[in-house]
Amino acid sequence: MDLGALIGDSRVGGLLSVVGVALAISSYFWRREKTLLRYTVAEASIASARNQGSFKDDFEIYFRKQQVPTVTSTAFWIWNGGNKLIRSNDIADTDRLRLALPPGSKILQCQINKSSRPVNNVRYVLEDGAPETEMVLDFDFLEPNEGFVFTLLHTAPRRTIALQGTIINSPKSPVYSTVQSSIALRSARFEKKLTASLAGIMGTTMLLPVFFPWLNETPIWLPRIDALIRSPWFQGIFSALCFGYGLFVLYWRRSSRLPASLEDAIL
Repeated sequence: MDLGALIGDSRVGGLLSVVGVALAISSYFWRREKTLLRYTVAEASIASARNQGSFKDDFEIYFRKQQVPTVTSTAFWIWNGGNKLIRSNDIADTDRLRLALPPGSKILQCQINKSSRPVNNVRYVLEDGAPETEMVLDFDFLEPNEGFVFTLLHTAPRRTIALQGTIINSPKSPVYSTVQSSIALRSARFEKKLTASLAGIMGTTMLLPVFFPWLNETPIWLPRIDALIRSPWFQGIFSALCFGYGLFVLYWRRSSRLPASLEDAIL
């Protein structure tokens, strides 16, 4: 079958239509606008008199000459995980982005460790009259894959501090995400490229016999290839799946990946 006849084949046209529709649907989901604020947390208990068993009455912990029951360090990585700009006024006025500690705890110290760009103007606000267990975070804007790292010293136990707030057009934000280490990320990138390369090679190998039928001729020293496997339909569909999977693995970005500007901000 020559190339002109192949292109004019209704079966090939139908296959191309199916592939085109699949690519169009995939492109829509990949490229649609999405507002999403993500964060992850790293915590460490610096000192605590609560977990000293029978000796807890003999321990006294002071922070800036003030006695406290425990000192916990909590670091937040907060970033724009969507593909749409997030402005300060995109955060609901009645539910601002804030850190909330359990009752009876106290904020001791806070610090902005790093931001993607100074122009983001990331800042924290300790409002007058607000409880010592709450702090508001603010910024002018965050482009996609921009964010900041914020550290808080407080007297609450680990895993009790929460990031709260409502992002307009993204009621589920902020969303907690687990992230990988830099070594794991490099390994994952290599695996993605390797998988995409193998998928491309397999897809090309299965597609070539459609254009060059003589490649379907089986050498005498090999068993006869099954007719279904050698059919243009099978080869076309299999090659399309291989190419599609290769592109998916190569370009699909895991939602839990930190922005490059914050990857080195490990505390």
